[in-house]
Amino acid sequence: MDSEAYYYGLRTIARKRAMDEINCRISRDGGASAWNGTDLASMCDEAVQYAETIWPEYYNEKHQGFEKSWSSIWQHAQYQPARFDIAIWQTFNGSRILQGMATGTASSGREHLTLNWVERNFGPEYLRFGVLVPILLTFEHYGRLLGVNKLLIKNPVDPSIYKKYGYAPMTIKGAKSDVAFLGKEI
Repeated sequence: MDSEAYYYGLRTIARKRAMDEINCRISRDGGASAWNGTDLASMCDEAVQYAETIWPEYYNEKHQGFEKSWSSIWQHAQYQPARFDIAIWQTFNGSRILQGMATGTASSGREHLTLNWVERNFGPEYLRFGVLVPILLTFEHYGRLLGVNKLLIKNPVDPSIYKKYGYAPMTIKGAKSDVAFLGKEI
């Protein structure tokens, strides 16, 4: 229980630092209306239920969901106290909309932090402010707080998206041959 509270605290600090950084950029560059009402939160049962019931209504040819359900992903993630997780909520026309969600794992020796699952809302309320920005900012802040050396993205759907954030193909010793990683040193 103590370790769960410790890592929960680190994830909370990472989300706050990411939101502070986003707000600083907004103040400098404009664009506040796109981020209005945004909340970087922990994954929770409410977010998982939203992702499993509302998001599939808007799947398309480009994205049909994952082979695993979010409830299965979340159930497995909860056994790992040092996990990375985030749910991005936004209030839109008086409704709370889940814009994106992600989870990942820390290696046992804290050598690296891996982002395993990332998904965004494809519904009409998605404001296209880019959920990847807050996810990656929070992921990087959490990695620094954990003291890892590398950040990894496992089997990215479109690797080119992550390259502009400094991620490049990386080989991980002992990884299965069918698993692709992008990574960067921190």
